[in-house]
Amino acid sequence: MNLVVIPLEGVSQMLLWQYREAMPAIWRLANQSTSFRRFYSASTSAFQSFCDFVHGDSSELDHNLSYPSGPGCLLGRAGNLFGILEEQGYAVMGSQHGETCPEYVRGNCFGAWPEAGGRFRWHGEYDAFYAESLAFVKRAAAAGQPFALYYCDRAGTVADNCLEKRDSRLFHQRFEKGFSLLDRSVERMLAGLAELGLLGATLIVLYGPYGMDPWKHGVFAGRTHAIEPYADVCWTPLLFYCDGRDIQTIEGLASSIDLKATILGILFPGRDFGPAPGRFSGVNLLTSGRNIAFTQNLFALEQENAGPALGLVKSYAATDGDLRLIVNSDGGIAGEGGMEFYYDVRDPGNTRNLLDFFELDKNGDMASFGRSDVVHVHFTQSFKPHLVRDMVSAYNGMRDTLKQLAKAKEGEALRHSANQSRRLLFHDSQFNLKRRRR
Repeated sequence: MNLVVIPLEGVSQMLLWQYREAMPAIWRLANQSTSFRRFYSASTSAFQSFCDFVHGDSSELDHNLSYPSGPGCLLGRAGNLFGILEEQGYAVMGSQHGETCPEYVRGNCFGAWPEAGGRFRWHGEYDAFYAESLAFVKRAAAAGQPFALYYCDRAGTVADNCLEKRDSRLFHQRFEKGFSLLDRSVERMLAGLAELGLLGATLIVLYGPYGMDPWKHGVFAGRTHAIEPYADVCWTPLLFYCDGRDIQTIEGLASSIDLKATILGILFPGRDFGPAPGRFSGVNLLTSGRNIAFTQNLFALEQENAGPALGLVKSYAATDGDLRLIVNSDGGIAGEGGMEFYYDVRDPGNTRNLLDFFELDKNGDMASFGRSDVVHVHFTQSFKPHLVRDMVSAYNGMRDTLKQLAKAKEGEALRHSANQSRRLLFHDSQFNLKRRRR
């Protein structure tokens, strides 16, 4: 079976619904696919997300002290998905389209897939991007060789400034135009595969590497790209399409680090490609599940407030698919660190920190549930005693899990770092405080 992976860069679950009229081809495909309703990206930026996907491991980059450029940035413990497929006889290629993109993103595509060489191509013009992608498919088919194509149109991202978006007068029009152009890429690839008679023999995976937040979380008054792991950034679509087979919606949790193992499980049932999965590696969603999905916004040892991380503190998040707990380092700013707790399914924009309704003791445990003098019935119906008890239980479990993750992330990264004396950013104090967002 062939493979085409189409990242829906910039598309969160919220934006998929909000701009659904701009993405008819994607919605038609969704209605003929296996869809994971609770899929979360393991990181919140382009390069990290690409690396999470192809390596199936969220720790490959954690030892980097700054945002890397080019080869040599990987731990190299987990094999690259496309490298494995090439070893199995696949023709492989990566193709990306974007009018404008920082050089570090272009270079890092090769850093995450150093074996790709000239087979990972960047195109400034859409027609050249599509033509070369389809030409690759034709060559592989003519040679009787299965193919694996990473087909990425970055038109849906805010940063992309392609010519077709520049006539948009208002911000939301530019946003919608980008999604429309992304939808065009999906539709044309499906049509091209159908014309070649290859659609029925191709597994098509659409996934959201990260969503776009239009600076609504208030970081530095909204002037910086707030890529902290809120739901509207990391709750994204995941679709598996194979000629209309296995149409279903799956409610179980899924993470972007699970894609590699799941794709290999579909293409090679029963095969083990090793190495043994580590603590931060993904699972085959066909045979395994997960109770918690994690997301990070920076590498474990990456310096905050520098380079592409300008204006950002380090954040980790855990979600059980209903509730989300985020912990933030203080970034060297007194009072900045602490936790945020959100009800994702009712508040997908993560606008109300539920911890504001609780008093925390010195250990960060929920000491009491506070109610103001004026309480509307909508509030009392949502915060009945048994519901509050469930919320407290979920908070306690996620806080313990997230604390262990943060320490394990940094501890593992330090073991592979040249600077083993680096100060750890997360301490118990961050897990004892509410965070008051700027």
